[in-house]
Amino acid sequence: MKKLSVLILLIVLTISISLKADEVPMPFESTAIGAKVDAGVYGFGPFINYALNRNWHIGAQLGFYYDSGSDLANRKAATFWQLSPFVRAFLLRIQNINIYAGGSFTLLNAPRSGAGWNQSVGSDRDADEQSTIIGLEIGGMWYPFENLGVFSGIKFFEYNIDNSQLRLGLGMPFIGMEYYLK
Repeated sequence: MKKLSVLILLIVLTISISLKADEVPMPFESTAIGAKVDAGVYGFGPFINYALNRNWHIGAQLGFYYDSGSDLANRKAATFWQLSPFVRAFLLRIQNINIYAGGSFTLLNAPRSGAGWNQSVGSDRDADEQSTIIGLEIGGMWYPFENLGVFSGIKFFEYNIDNSQLRLGLGMPFIGMEYYLK
């Protein structure tokens, strides 16, 4: 609930700031570097994307996640990484806020983590395997400057192909920032 409250506050602040600002053009035919913090399994990760035009952006994120394990669950520490190509389709523009829908195809490497339930791969066996995950999200992108984007949203659908694990709902918020390299 606390994460959802922070996300709603951030969206309200972003909208109120953008309504007072002059309209800034969206970048196009330009490469960006950035970082995204995900409240889901993957933690933090840098990414690179390319604005094909004002309505379509493509890119890839490299994610990193560390699980310290638990004595109570008899789970050892493990480090995970992900490679996640993504696409964003911008649907609506209200002042400097750009509403978008996005999709990703994630390859998650989960090394052997010991006994106990492994949340990242959705199984109770050792997790020295790859997981392939399809995700859908909706978010808002704010451009305070032509070369700087701040975004947040919610990943509302996630399907792990390898073990048929489905996650639906509003429990996977994210926030990030990207800088376009003109």
